[in-house]
Amino acid sequence: MDLLSDTLQSITGDSGKNSFDLADVCVPRSIFVIARNQDGEPIGCGAIRPIDNNTAELKRMFAKLKSHGVGSAILNYLENRFVLDINKFRNKVSKSKSNIVL
Repeated sequence: MDLLSDTLQSITGDSGKNSFDLADVCVPRSIFVIARNQDGEPIGCGAIRPIDNNTAELKRMFAKLKSHGVGSAILNYLENRFVLDINKFRNKVSKSKSNIVL
């Protein structure tokens, strides 16, 4: 996370720390992932913060410069996981609605 903040600071003049709250990725349906190389060293990260039942915000997306394909792999993983989570949520809501007796 520090490398990401340092990189953002050097590119934009802002570390981005003020726009990221750790609590955002501790809520239900949030996702935080760390990509690691074969030696277990972190080489990238990314997070998804759910906004509502159908919408999410991508947070803290980062891959080391020399880590070819890592950013794409992280984004693909986050997107697929979020879609799976949305479908599970919709199925639960659908099943609970179908059981309502009036």
